[in-house]
Amino acid sequence: TIGELQQLLTDGLAGSERRDTIRSELGPVREGLAKVAEAVQHERRSRSEGMNKLREDCRTAVQKEVSARLESETNLRTEMDAEAQARMEAVEIIELALQELRQHFEMPSRGHSPRQPSSVSEVQAATEALTQRFGDSRIEVVDGHGQVA
Repeated sequence: TIGELQQLLTDGLAGSERRDTIRSELGPVREGLAKVAEAVQHERRSRSEGMNKLREDCRTAVQKEVSARLESETNLRTEMDAEAQARMEAVEIIELALQELRQHFEMPSRGHSPRQPSSVSEVQAATEALTQRFGDSRIEVVDGHGQVA
């Protein structure tokens, strides 16, 4: 259509006739151009909305992941603190048991030198007494040869 318009101008039509013809030819071109511009605007809006939705979805997913990892780390830290506390308590119980055993066997008996256990059964009896007192059934008695009695 642009070629036709140029042809009309060069053909020498009269001024008003030329304008009327150009206007009539340009009307559909303007309408088509307006439709294309509207379609481009619609596509831009659509893409912009899609990108905003994608950004929001990604932000939400990252926030959920960060929250989950922080919660997992907090739980792990709590478990580690509880385990450390339990181990410290076990060490204290063992130290008390050892101290009591030492006191029991180093105490002079009827004017003799410090008392030594006379048998594995005496050590087992002392261990059972400690187990009852401290509530820990994991104490094992080892005889003089490194064997668990």
